[in-house]
Amino acid sequence: MSGERFLAAYIVGVEVMARLGRSIGSDHYVKGWHNTSTLGVIAAVAAAGYFKGFSVEQMEKVIGFAATQSSGMRIQFGTETKPLHAGFAAQAAPLSVRLTEENFGGTRRALDGKIGFFGLYGDAELAGKALLEGWGEPWRIVTPGLWFKIYPFCSAAHHAADAAIRLKENPALGQEEIRQVEIIFPSGGDAALIEKSPLTGEQGRFSVEYVTALALNGYSLALESFTNRPIPQEILDFMSKVHRKYDDSIEPAPNAVPKGRFTIVQVTTSDGNVYSERVDCPRGAPGNALSLKELQYKLLTSLKMDRERTELLTQTIKGLRTEDDLRKLLSLL
Repeated sequence: MSGERFLAAYIVGVEVMARLGRSIGSDHYVKGWHNTSTLGVIAAVAAAGYFKGFSVEQMEKVIGFAATQSSGMRIQFGTETKPLHAGFAAQAAPLSVRLTEENFGGTRRALDGKIGFFGLYGDAELAGKALLEGWGEPWRIVTPGLWFKIYPFCSAAHHAADAAIRLKENPALGQEEIRQVEIIFPSGGDAALIEKSPLTGEQGRFSVEYVTALALNGYSLALESFTNRPIPQEILDFMSKVHRKYDDSIEPAPNAVPKGRFTIVQVTTSDGNVYSERVDCPRGAPGNALSLKELQYKLLTSLKMDRERTELLTQTIKGLRTEDDLRKLLSLL
C-alpha cells in the first residue's frame, strides 16, 4: 500500500466524482438531492477499490453497495445535517468495502436500467458517454482542477464575499453611509442560498445577505461567525438593506466558476454614490487558486494544527511515495 498508490486512488476518486456529476445531470440537484453525499459515496468506493486492487467483479459489487446507500437531501441545507451528509458518504464507503471483501450478496448491475442508480436519480440514457468517454483526457484533478473553499459557508456565496471584501477595502466607501446593497446573479445563480433572513450563523452559511453584511461591516468570515449562535443585531439591521437581483443580459466571463456564474455586489451610499465589484471566479476556485501559504493557513485554522505540524504534513504529502510515507501521513492526521 504505497503512498503513490494512495495518491493515484485519490485521483481516481476525483475523476469518478466529476464524471458522476456530469452523468447524473442538473435535474438531480434541482429535484433536491445533495450531490456531495449521493455521488460522493460511489466516488469514495471507486477510490478505495482501486487502492485495494479490486477485481472488476469486486468493483461492480462495491459500487452497488455504495449506490444503495446513496442519500442526502438539499432540504437539510442551513442545518448541521448538511455537512453531516459528507459524513454519511464517508461512513457508507468503508462499510461497502468490507461487505465486498466478505463476499456479501449484492447486485453487480446497480447503475444500469430503469431501476438502477441513474434511472432512479437521473437519466439512464444520458449517463454512458459522460461516465466513460475520454478517461483521463485530461484528468479532472488537473482540468478544471479542485476548488479549495477558503470560507466556511456555501460556495455559491463566495463570489459575493470576495466582492464585498474588495468594496470594504475601498477608502472612499469607508467614509460614507451605506443606504442599499444589491447583489446581482444570473437566474438560478443563488439556488443554493436558501436563507434570506437567517437568525443564526449556521443558517447564515446559506445566506448571501448575511455573508455580505458581515464583510461590509468588517466582521470575520471565519468559522466563529457561522455557528448556531444568534446573529448580532447590527448585522440583522444591515441585512434589511441587502436585496437580490437577477440579470440574464450580463455576459458570463469565459473563466467563470461554475460555468455561467457571476455575482455583482453594488453599494449605494446615502449621498447617491454607487460602488460596484464583480466576481466571476472566486478565490480558491480553478483559475484563481490559493497559494500554498493560504492552504497551510486553512489547515492551521480548520484542523487546529500548530505551524510545525502543518509544515511537516505539507512536506510529507509532497514526498508521498512509499508505504512508510503513507504511515507517516496517517499518523500526522
